[in-house]
Order: sequence, then structure tokens, then C-alpha cells
Amino acid sequence: MLAVIWLLLAAGPALASVQPGGVVRDSQVRSKVSHELADLRCETELTRRQVTLFANGTVRVKEGLHEEMDLRLAELDPVTLRGYTERLAELDFSEVEASQILPTQGAWVEECELDLDIPDVAKPLKESLGFTKFDSLPLSLKRAVDLLEDLAAMTNSINIEQLPVDYEPRTGDVLRRKDGQEFRIIGLTSDGKAIEFQGVVNPLTLYLDVKHLRQQFIGIVSRHPGFEF
Repeated sequence: MLAVIWLLLAAGPALASVQPGGVVRDSQVRSKVSHELADLRCETELTRRQVTLFANGTVRVKEGLHEEMDLRLAELDPVTLRGYTERLAELDFSEVEASQILPTQGAWVEECELDLDIPDVAKPLKESLGFTKFDSLPLSLKRAVDLLEDLAAMTNSINIEQLPVDYEPRTGDVLRRKDGQEFRIIGLTSDGKAIEFQGVVNPLTLYLDVKHLRQQFIGIVSRHPGFEF
């Protein structure tokens, strides 16, 4: 059995690199993950927002201050992905002229750039267009922006920050919950199944099943030289 498993593992890379017969190369799989079909970026001196559609169907939204941005993600099924790429590729940007794009009006005006690179359609599209939020956009450009905003509306927030993998709760530790509130660990309940917390700012007592600690708390504010559970 071990020999069979070893042979399958050894054959894996070779199979992944074979092109005949419809097997996709590793490099082609990676390119779908990294290739940006559409990328809309708008920013001021302080803020930035970016909506990106990748060839594997991932939609990513990053927005906030330049130094601190929130991340939202969504995954499109192949049919939905194809529908959006075809609608984008059908747009005619020949009507977009440089004279229609107004110069920047000030530090608080959002400068935007839309990059499109859609190769696997009947009429491949590759465009790079700049504009500001105060511009009166040509119909095709407005439609493209609207399609990207439709995709952005499908995304859900995710928490990048999380407790360290090797974190063990300790009496006196202060943890940050998903909503930003801070709680101090008081100890375990008598049955040992839940952790008792006390709010740092709001004197609220909270009991949480030990198994759900990582689902509710995402960061360590401070550690205390107390006893681990």
C-alpha cells in the first residue's frame, strides 16, 4: 500500500505538466489565479479602493486608508464568470477620448484607473482607462464601472487578523473581539467548558465556549504572566 501511495505521489508532478489530452499545465493553473481580467482602482491622497476580477473567478475588494485596508472576497462559478467577462468584452471603448477625461480637481477627488485584459473570448479586450469621479463618463466606461461594482457587491468581509496558532488562553490576558471590543480573561468556568471574560471598557461579563474562542476573538492586546488553562 505504501509503495502504491509513493508511486502516485511521484507521478503527480509529471501528470500535472502533460499538455496532450487536455491536462492543464501547472503554470496555466497558476496564471488563472494571478491573471487580472479587470481591475478598478480609485484613490485620493488618503484613501484607496480596488476591485479586481481574477481569471479563476475570485473577486477581491480592498478599501480604506492607504496604510490600513479592509479585504472582501467572493468566488464566481464558471457560468457567472463567463457572463461577466463576455459583457465586459462586448463594450466598445473607441468612443472614450482623452479630451473627455477631466484633470484632477484637488487632493480629495478620487482618481480612478480601469485595466481590462480579457483574452479568452470571441473578441479579446485589452484596455487601460483613467478618469476621476467627477467626470461625465462615456456609456461604455460607465457600464464597465457598473459591472465591477456589481461584482464588488457580491463580496463578504473576512478577518485577516487572527489569534496565533500556538496561543493558549491565560488568566489576565486581554483579547480583541471581532467587533473591536477588548475583554480580559477571568478564568475557566467550574465545569471547564467555557471561558469567563470581563469587558475592559464596558464592564460586561461574557461566557464563551472554549471551542469558539478563535471564532470570536482575533487578536491579543496584552498577555499576563498568569496560569494557562
